[in-house]
Amino acid sequence: MNIALCDTSQQPDGPDWEWTGNFKNSASFREAEGCWFNVIDPTILLALKGQNIGASTYSFETADLCVFAGLLYEHKEVLALSVKVMQT
Repeated sequence: MNIALCDTSQQPDGPDWEWTGNFKNSASFREAEGCWFNVIDPTILLALKGQNIGASTYSFETADLCVFAGLLYEHKEVLALSVKVMQT
């Protein structure tokens, strides 16, 4: 899932990342069991970037994304994932 930063302020008052409408092609999750997936119930807002501009898209807060990345990293051996957390 590709996301883009949409609010560059130091202290955003809401979601500061949004889904661009693209998926990164990866086989990593194809073999993962359903028990490893949790519903995260992201906020839905109008997209400011990507192919979905003006349409409803999923929005995320930095703090939540940090937690998700930490959980993936913690369980990468169990999930057999090659987890790369890139700084932007």
